[in-house]
Amino acid sequence: MRLSLELAGLAALALAACLGAGAARAEQCAGIGGQVQPRSHIPMFIYAGTADNDAKSHFERFRSLIGGKLSMLAEETRLDFLPDFGLYLPGGQPLPDTVQRQADRDRYWDKTNALQLLRGTVWPGQPYSVESAIYIGGLRGSLPHTEVRVRLPIQPEEVPTTNDSHSAVTFFALAMEARRLKCDPAVSIHLLGKARSVIKDIRRRSGSLVGHLAELEAAVEAELKK
Repeated sequence: MRLSLELAGLAALALAACLGAGAARAEQCAGIGGQVQPRSHIPMFIYAGTADNDAKSHFERFRSLIGGKLSMLAEETRLDFLPDFGLYLPGGQPLPDTVQRQADRDRYWDKTNALQLLRGTVWPGQPYSVESAIYIGGLRGSLPHTEVRVRLPIQPEEVPTTNDSHSAVTFFALAMEARRLKCDPAVSIHLLGKARSVIKDIRRRSGSLVGHLAELEAAVEAELKK
């Protein structure tokens, strides 16, 4: 029942976004219209490992950072075709994780027209870190998985930037969505270029790519050749 209510709420938002898209978006992206609804919302679910107060406070910090990163990302890039892009937090809070099974994630993503689903785990340490399993479903392009696992340390003094693994995945998903909506090819190329730049910066700072980032890098390069 809870999942059905969540699906209904997000589906309504997606439909409203589509109906209010406006002529400018329709002109830029030929695929928008009729039954084709843009994927713009990013539902965030409650991460595992947040039972105690310390972990919970770090998760809240992470949530704030992600919100800031997405706002900056929208300002930095050409997202005119997704005016309602951003985190989906009903009542300002993450959703209970009712999509732990692959089939549930597939259904939620299909029914709500979400761009991504944000789930994961908060790990204790100095500093705390977050491992996210970012589900992108049919927007995976050349990726071998529908879910991309990435990790991010939660530094108390950290300010939002888009030079991180979560942003790289989002740039990629946005590029694939631009293609799905038949936007001007320059839009997807620009977004893939942003993903490539972020991944290169991560490699430069870290010396290597961990998790699924190496596969994401290969997928970005493959999509740029199409």
